[in-house]
Amino acid sequence: MYSMKWFKSPSDKYDEPRMKMLRSLENGNIYALIYDMLNALAARCNMNGVVAIDETTPYCAEELGIVLGFDEATMFDALESLEECRFIERKDGFITIRDWEEEQFDEWKEDKVMKSILNKKNEKKEKKQKKEKKEKENIKQEQKQEQKQEQKQEQKQEQEQEQSTAVAVERDCTEVQSLYSNICRSYPKIEILSNTQKKAIAKLVSKIPMDKIKLCFERAEESDYLKSNGWATFDWLIKVENAIKVLNGNYRNDTPIDDVDGTMTSFDTDEFIEAALSRGYEEFN
Repeated sequence: MYSMKWFKSPSDKYDEPRMKMLRSLENGNIYALIYDMLNALAARCNMNGVVAIDETTPYCAEELGIVLGFDEATMFDALESLEECRFIERKDGFITIRDWEEEQFDEWKEDKVMKSILNKKNEKKEKKQKKEKKEKENIKQEQKQEQKQEQKQEQKQEQEQEQSTAVAVERDCTEVQSLYSNICRSYPKIEILSNTQKKAIAKLVSKIPMDKIKLCFERAEESDYLKSNGWATFDWLIKVENAIKVLNGNYRNDTPIDDVDGTMTSFDTDEFIEAALSRGYEEFN
């Protein structure tokens, strides 16, 4: 335990009745001086007003006289008088300055208070930091939950969209197949659609309305030219570019095979070859 550097001494202590009573005694001023010296010694001991060699060893009158510079008899009388005037109290050989805690705001007490204030401040700061950390963690957790929820919602929407698209494609495929079967009776029948055909139908429906597809099949069924060759199949008809040619009337019965400039009507390569073979190879020499 460290010593106090100073102790408080009230400015009006010599006007106090106890002090006046003490000083009225023979050698009273000496006893008052000894009281001040005992206060200083108590401050050095720093044991909450106790004047002792250490926590377990009290001073006797002779030892105090040596420490403070008085003879044993004077010290003995001073202690008796100080105790009678209620400046000190003695118990088990230990001398204690009365009202020490009330009168002193010693360094030990100040240090203790400051440490208590600092500890409370640190505790408050730690609580605030923990609270802020927890709030940040909660926010992050909420954000993660929101992100997961959004991802689930997006996945759900994508799945629903895919399912909806798949249902729409199947419906369109079924309708196109039904139109073909009911209208194009002169063409090969289609029992089951392949994935390639379904993709072609999806593309066809995205470009051409269903009523126009129906019209395409009707014109294909009316075209003697398309029915007379082997390449005008279902797969050929559901290609967008071929369906457009049929709709544009390229294969109507009243449409000449040759244009005015001698070239062929808008056929693809297979069509050109079939047309050439049907008319005779010599005409193209």
